[in-house]
Amino acid sequence: MQKKFALTSEGNGDEKSSLNSVYTSLHVTAHEREGPDEEHSLRMMERKLRRRSSCESSVRLSDILKPSPDTRVRMSLTKGVAGIGKSFAVHKFILDWAEERTNQELEFIFCLTFRELNLSGGETSLHLLLTEFHPVLSDLKDPLSYVQSEMLVVLDGLDESRLQLDFNSSKVVRSVEAVAPMGDLLVNLIQGNLLPHAHLWITSRPAASAQIPAKFIDAVTEIRGFSDAQKEEYFKRRFRHDSCLAERIISQVQSSPSLSIMCQIPVFCWISTMLFEEVFTGADRDTIPQTLTEMMAHFLLTQTKHRSRKYDAHAEENNQTLLERHREFLLKLGKLAFVHLQENKLIFYEGDLEECGLDVKEVSVYSGFYNVVLRGENLFSQRKVFFFVHLTIQEFFAALYVYECLMEQNTPELCSFLGLMDPHCGLPVLDLLKKIVAKVMEKKNGHLDFFLRFLLGLMIKQNRRVLQGLLTSPDPIEDTDKKTLTYLKSIRRKTVSPDGCISLFQAMVEMRDHKVKDEIQEYLTLTDRSNTDLPLLHCSALAYMLQVSKDHLEVLDLKSYNT
Repeated sequence: MQKKFALTSEGNGDEKSSLNSVYTSLHVTAHEREGPDEEHSLRMMERKLRRRSSCESSVRLSDILKPSPDTRVRMSLTKGVAGIGKSFAVHKFILDWAEERTNQELEFIFCLTFRELNLSGGETSLHLLLTEFHPVLSDLKDPLSYVQSEMLVVLDGLDESRLQLDFNSSKVVRSVEAVAPMGDLLVNLIQGNLLPHAHLWITSRPAASAQIPAKFIDAVTEIRGFSDAQKEEYFKRRFRHDSCLAERIISQVQSSPSLSIMCQIPVFCWISTMLFEEVFTGADRDTIPQTLTEMMAHFLLTQTKHRSRKYDAHAEENNQTLLERHREFLLKLGKLAFVHLQENKLIFYEGDLEECGLDVKEVSVYSGFYNVVLRGENLFSQRKVFFFVHLTIQEFFAALYVYECLMEQNTPELCSFLGLMDPHCGLPVLDLLKKIVAKVMEKKNGHLDFFLRFLLGLMIKQNRRVLQGLLTSPDPIEDTDKKTLTYLKSIRRKTVSPDGCISLFQAMVEMRDHKVKDEIQEYLTLTDRSNTDLPLLHCSALAYMLQVSKDHLEVLDLKSYNT
């Protein structure tokens, strides 16, 4: 285990670093079991930014199985949004144990990932499964001696499971040598029929954690990612040889509430270092991304350029020609992202790629690019699993694809998504955009919010200019961007939730329309606000700005706001 987890790739599969040297402590909290969290991960983080429970307590990673001295935890559930560092935390916990630093009462730790369990077809026994993941078991004098030992079984990434976990009618299995379907084995392990004396630790995105009945869970922890101080520590350590660059990146992150919130997620800190290192030191150092859409566009461009410099004979071509040459591949990635985003799937296998016109050989040609955007990982079965490095990258690629479907009138794809009967209806771009907005706003959990923000952000020239050669420009006569903004401002309360209104406000920011934000900032300076009517959109803008503000509000007197 020490050999397996001593090195990590921190986002880029080509560059291995010592886990101990790159690991930054994460903010982990303990709390009571709650209902399922089905919100979009970043909306959830925005909400929790100011809502701190008075009884919430921090937990050291090494103590995640023992929240109190007098309680034995058989099953612990750790929740956290995509990219927050759940697997990183598991690897660090195991490495510290293997290096004899912590939790030495454990004699065995077995780590199983759902992305690998998905590929374990047919029936098997728990013993054969553990031996398949950890062949060292077969070297023991008594291969079954671990059964009575103090052990921990980790099931990492419940949200990536494609297995059926049926807690009502699964076959009862009590022997580790008994053969059963994979789903039944896992259910019996969770219920305690198998290895009843072992500790069990499951990690999951919040929404998927509801698959586990509460009665089997002894302790719930949540990984909240990086605090402001930990973000600074991360960037300073990453650029320990260039403190000026570290300070510029920290300042840039702090200047944007949305970016600051996203950088609570360690993977997004890594994405930010990749982007801003290029922006602040490259030829376009005066072009600082102003929106998340523009930031993602620059990230895509810089990674395509890096790949070209390393592997192509065309390294000196201009940005537009470069993107034109890779356009077909990038839009195939976009289709993969969009198809699976609709089903909230974050991992893909070879068959999933092939359905979107990609094959593993084509993807491998882009080695060095797909390790940073669409990463491939070899599993113990020698098969490969693929996943976008972070959910927001998948959402951005999905937006790229849908944008091109709109511009090229590729309506069959859109009609399937929108539930329209006639795939050749030939609706104008603006009408299709309105239907997409309505479709996303129907979802109460914000599932497609960032996809919509990126899609609307691509409608304006400033954000689209970065990706010339990849994206088709709309007909300037149509004034699609201006008409879209007018439409967003016209949407009324009866069709949109308060959270949906905040998302619309953020979409306008992506479209570089700051009029509402400026009006709210001016409104907050008024001594007497009660005489000024505050319409719905302005209420949403006010709510969002109060939520992400660095300043603490001592009193919120709703009577002074005429809403």
